[in-house]
Amino acid sequence: MHYSADGGTTIRDRNVGLRIKQFYSCAIHPVTTDYFIGGAQDNGMHQFSNPGLSTSVEFAGGDGCYSAIDQDEPQYQFGSYVYNVYRRSTNGGSTWSTPVNNQKYRPVCKSMGL
Repeated sequence: MHYSADGGTTIRDRNVGLRIKQFYSCAIHPVTTDYFIGGAQDNGMHQFSNPGLSTSVEFAGGDGCYSAIDQDEPQYQFGSYVYNVYRRSTNGGSTWSTPVNNQKYRPVCKSMGL
């Protein structure tokens, strides 16, 4: 949000301290309290270990989307990005890799109207 008191000559940012994100999804850890991951629109994939946005760790930038934590083996965690790009952790979220990147199929999907 921006504000101008002089008809637009000077525009001031009013977003200082504003902590808002729109999440597409959230995956909750089955055992660890306060641990979850979520995908935020235009704001990446975030990992939380405490309440509040100020303590989150963005493990993938861009447009975050759906997330999942295996409820039987929570060391396996997943986050997704647009165009079928997926991030995976096999060690409880300590590190992340991109095992599947289907961006090469984007022209085919686009031609099909998807």
